[in-house]
Amino acid sequence: MKSSKTKLNPENYFDKSYDLFLTKQFPEVIHLCKKSLKLDPKFRPAYLRLGNVFSILHRFDEASDYYNRFLRYSLESEDQFDISKAYNAIGYLHILKREVKDALKYFYLTLDILKTLNKPKEIARSFNNIALAYRIDNNFEKSLSFYQKALEISKKNNHLDRTAYYYFNLAIMFKEQKKYFKASWYMRKFIKLDKVLKKKGFYLSPKDQGISALE
Repeated sequence: MKSSKTKLNPENYFDKSYDLFLTKQFPEVIHLCKKSLKLDPKFRPAYLRLGNVFSILHRFDEASDYYNRFLRYSLESEDQFDISKAYNAIGYLHILKREVKDALKYFYLTLDILKTLNKPKEIARSFNNIALAYRIDNNFEKSLSFYQKALEISKKNNHLDRTAYYYFNLAIMFKEQKKYFKASWYMRKFIKLDKVLKKKGFYLSPKDQGISALE
């Protein structure tokens, strides 16, 4: 008689962790991802998500360990997209540690790969992360340039959620410079687009852009 039990695989546990990650139920995410890795120690996505969780929790050593394992296995598999994800994640880890020079190094490595893969949405995300690094470094001229590049790609490809995020980021950047008229203009653009997205059932959370930058 055949068993009625479904054989679990790493994807089963990993897929369950996604919504939990978005709702910040991190202990459950860690538990499920580690279960994935028990079934397959080279299951790369679990390493990336674990790194993301520990980055958000500011447990940087653990995050770095998981990211570097994700990068190592991605390099072994010659998976260019996953390699770009690893560089992006490591770059964002340096952002959290306020190590701007190192962050930019990894963000530019990410961008180089994404350009060869022709992935517009990811290229825009990369431009946004580069803009954030320059913003933290108070290089507002370069920051503005990269935010505008991200915005241009997102508008061209009708990526409404990303367009809204970049409006919000521009508003914050101008507010930091005390350019309140421009900050208000971009914030109104964000609010208008946010209303459109809510009608479509899509709820943005600009305060959680760390998650958006990583997943």
